[in-house]
Amino acid sequence: MRKWIHGYKQDVAIEYGLSHDELLILRHFEEFANSQKMDSFFDGKYIYYWVNYEKFLKDLPIIDVKKERLGEIMVHNLSEKPEDLDQRMEVYSEKTKAKIMKRKYIGVLKSNVVRNTLVGTRTYFAFTPKFYTLKPDITDNDTEMMQKTSDENQINKDLIQESNDSVKIPNHVVNISNQDSVKIPSDSVKIPNGFGKNTSDRFGKNTEPKIDKYRLLEIDNNIYSRVIDRLNNLANKKYKSTTNKTKSLIDARLNEGFTEEDFYKVIAIKVKAWKDTDMDRFLRPETLFGTKFEGYLNESEAANNQNKNNTQGQTNTSNVKNTSKPVVTQFHGSFNEHFRNYSEDELEAKLLRAQNKKRGIANGYRG
Repeated sequence: MRKWIHGYKQDVAIEYGLSHDELLILRHFEEFANSQKMDSFFDGKYIYYWVNYEKFLKDLPIIDVKKERLGEIMVHNLSEKPEDLDQRMEVYSEKTKAKIMKRKYIGVLKSNVVRNTLVGTRTYFAFTPKFYTLKPDITDNDTEMMQKTSDENQINKDLIQESNDSVKIPNHVVNISNQDSVKIPSDSVKIPNGFGKNTSDRFGKNTEPKIDKYRLLEIDNNIYSRVIDRLNNLANKKYKSTTNKTKSLIDARLNEGFTEEDFYKVIAIKVKAWKDTDMDRFLRPETLFGTKFEGYLNESEAANNQNKNNTQGQTNTSNVKNTSKPVVTQFHGSFNEHFRNYSEDELEAKLLRAQNKKRGIANGYRG
């Protein structure tokens, strides 16, 4: 059996379940990253590289797949499994579960979806420690291999993070020369002082990371905290953005095509309508970001102002001129006008208020 396939250990590739096409895709991605021509950003631990699927397939037509399939291979086969996937699968249909179960999630890459108003949505990938187990081993005893490494790509032993006998920092992630300087692609960030095992002044004056425009992109994982922070600030609540249920609700709405701004709008609409009323307790992620989300998003300001008046128990009879008209109670009026926009919890609250009011009137007559 050949030891190497496309520069990777064949026995390890077989163990991981990597196909020939997946190895070819992985190799092309690695070479592209080495070219230093890819847009990238550094998140403090990994350098992520943007993959332009159309360009990728133009360079590699032999794999003969569409860009959607290439994305599935890189995200669902080569990348790590999302930490909350098992939790999210609990609410998926059996058909969706069966489709997900076919994914490999080998974990040689990390994927990161980034949304930005300037460049749109992009998927970035980083190499994981598991990826380097496919590569040739470099150890402290491999002096011959170390000597063959070019000056430009030589890794100083003082900076090697060891895990058994393999190196964690290959030359395409951080290139370190004998001049004790760090060479990073011009479109990417510079590694701050202290990156790696050695925390001395080896990086010279680069004590502060130099960040390019892609470092400022909004990373998907932060959307949960931004949305929940907005809700907590406006509604004076203390919900956590790390709750799996909350994250799954936000994910579900994003998958339906709603944007981060839509969440802010719904929060603003319902806070204005419900805050400091009996409905205040429904200013929560479960209610706001549930299946009624689109309805809340399209509510008019006038309707919400009227709803708030009804909820607070405010009535206005000064303009009633014809008392012979049928009497419509506050409860029936507001119920008929707005009940389609309420969730089951909200309807229950309105019924409870009406019942309490009725009991109070009855007690008054008995007194």
